[in-house]
Amino acid sequence: MEQVALNRRPTLLLVRRSGDSVQVNGLPAPRVSLLKEKDTLRLDGNFLLHVTVYNRPAIGPVKAEWIDRECPVCRVPFKPSSRCYVCACGAVLHCEDGGNDDDLPCAEVSARSGCPVCQRPVIIQPGYSYLPEEIHEPV
Repeated sequence: MEQVALNRRPTLLLVRRSGDSVQVNGLPAPRVSLLKEKDTLRLDGNFLLHVTVYNRPAIGPVKAEWIDRECPVCRVPFKPSSRCYVCACGAVLHCEDGGNDDDLPCAEVSARSGCPVCQRPVIIQPGYSYLPEEIHEPV
């Protein structure tokens, strides 16, 4: 299996060997499959895997080339002291904690509606995007 990018969404490429007993979402898997988040993969009838994505947000100090560049949310330029979030598309948003009046929590605001440039989800907490609540056996 290998992760590939398809339509800006993480996708897992599955190539199975002939003779392997593999099911995707309860159906026999073709030789080559593209798996997406929330798909289930059953190997040899015994092992059930759930496809999920671990998000590790890119949050940190502003890079030198971003100083004086405008945030696409608030249009306030980044300062050397700014903390920022970087989307996979390259958009840079303020990601300050809101502890004082000068802080700009643009990434937190965008988490509700998505990146203002590409509309991808803005995820500011690390973790898995999907965890199954309970295991459902295929009928």
